[in-house]
Amino acid sequence: MVSKNGFDLRHNMGTLLAEDESKFQFNSPSQIRTAYISAFGRTSVIKRMWSEIFQDLELLNLVGNLITHRAGLVD
Repeated sequence: MVSKNGFDLRHNMGTLLAEDESKFQFNSPSQIRTAYISAFGRTSVIKRMWSEIFQDLELLNLVGNLITHRAGLVD
């Protein structure tokens, strides 16, 4: 709707989404994907991108949790 009225928010979507904490959370890869798709749509290119990176993003999230929750001590 915004773009139909001549506004280009492509460079501001991250800021807009992050400021609305009641609607979007960025605590997990699933939540990040939901916010991204809400902002940029569900095109075939975006679906392919998420299918390629989602597993790596999940793994990175798990490693980050291991490091931060036990002060770097992996048990």
